[in-house]
Amino acid sequence: MSSKEDALRAMQALDGYSFFNRPIRVGLSTTPFAK
Repeated sequence: MSSKEDALRAMQALDGYSFFNRPIRVGLSTTPFAK
């Protein structure tokens, strides 16, 4: 029930994912998904 830990884990996962998939990260930044 700790939203802070969940958010931190999610951010870390996204950072690791974008680190190995930089082109995808750039592509997502130009899509409506980037809030």
